[in-house]
Amino acid sequence: MTDPFDKHQFADQPDYCSNPVKMQARNQIVEAYRKSTGLNFVPKNKNYWTFCNKQPNIEGSEVVQLVKTGFITKNQFFGVDNDLKGEGIIEFNRSCHPEANWFQGDWLEVIEDNFELFNPALVFFDYTKTVVKTSCHIYLARTMNMCPSKTVVAANLMLSDGHSSKRFDPKILVESVINYLRDPQEWIVSDHYFSYKSSRTEMGTFIFTRT
Repeated sequence: MTDPFDKHQFADQPDYCSNPVKMQARNQIVEAYRKSTGLNFVPKNKNYWTFCNKQPNIEGSEVVQLVKTGFITKNQFFGVDNDLKGEGIIEFNRSCHPEANWFQGDWLEVIEDNFELFNPALVFFDYTKTVVKTSCHIYLARTMNMCPSKTVVAANLMLSDGHSSKRFDPKILVESVINYLRDPQEWIVSDHYFSYKSSRTEMGTFIFTRT
C-alpha cells in the first residue's frame, strides 16, 4: 500500500506537487518535445530522466502527471536525487511508485554508473542554479555529451536572483554550453525559451535537441 503523503516529512523540500505553475511548465516541456520530434509520447524503448525530488502518488507530482497524460509509462521514469539531508526521498518514492526507477546520488555519477540504462528520449535538467553559473554550464554539457541521438534536453534554470531584482541574460547559457560540448554541431537549440515565476524567482526552460 502506498504511504500517505505527509508534507511535514519533507519540510525542507520545495512543494512542487501542489504548484500549478510547475505543472504548467512540465506541460510546456512535453509540448516542446512533441514539436521537436513529431512524437506524442516517449517511445517504448526510450526513457525519461529527471532530478526527481519527492514524488508522492498524488495529482501534481511529476511522475503522476506525465503518466496520466500518456506521455510515459511508470517504468520509463528514471528519477535521481542526491538527498543530501538524508530525508529518505528515494525510499519514499520507491514506496509510492515501485514500477519507476529511482537512484540516490550525484546526477552525473548515477548516469555514468548506470549508463547501460541511460537511453533517454527526454531529459529534464531542472537545476537550482542561475544561467550565468559556469559550473552549471559544464554540468549541463556533460549531461548532453552522454545523450544519444534524438534526445531532447530541457534545461530549467534561474533567470533571476530570488533575493534581489537582478535578472540575467539568457543568451549566456547557450553561448557557454556550446563551448563544452564534444559535438556542438549535433545539437539544435530552440530559437526561444519559455519562462515562469517560481515564488520570487524567474525560471527559464531551454530546449536542446540532438540530431
